[in-house]
Amino acid sequence: MPQKKEPNFESVNITRRKFFPLLVREVFSIFEELKGKPQRKISDLPNLPDDVVRKIVPVFNREKNFNIKDNVLNLRNKKTGENKEIYVFDSEEKYIFELFDKGKSLEEIGNKAAEKFGMEDKTAYRKTRSLFLSLSKFLICFPSEPYD
Repeated sequence: MPQKKEPNFESVNITRRKFFPLLVREVFSIFEELKGKPQRKISDLPNLPDDVVRKIVPVFNREKNFNIKDNVLNLRNKKTGENKEIYVFDSEEKYIFELFDKGKSLEEIGNKAAEKFGMEDKTAYRKTRSLFLSLSKFLICFPSEPYD
């Protein structure tokens, strides 16, 4: 006779303080979907058409505790308090990063970087896009508005 398998009820390590905001976000997302506004994942960003990515206005995630020291972006672990190095900026990238969360699109930020460093617009935009996509993987920044 086959053995009856017991369900796996491993607890999820999340506090009530974190659970309810996540629940609210999910419910809000579902309502937006029902209203016809598609919701997308951050992981979908690299697959978007370039004309959409150019219009993205990057903002910082206020829930992430990060800092920059000697051109190194560190992410602070809330539990241990330790800093983890996640990105090393060159001078151009640091300038670009400082323009994030200022109400400018990635294209506008790229144009400013091109002007400041004497780069081609295309090269500066690619660098801006690459930095944004790299940091969005760590949820350091994301688009200010849902993208189409």
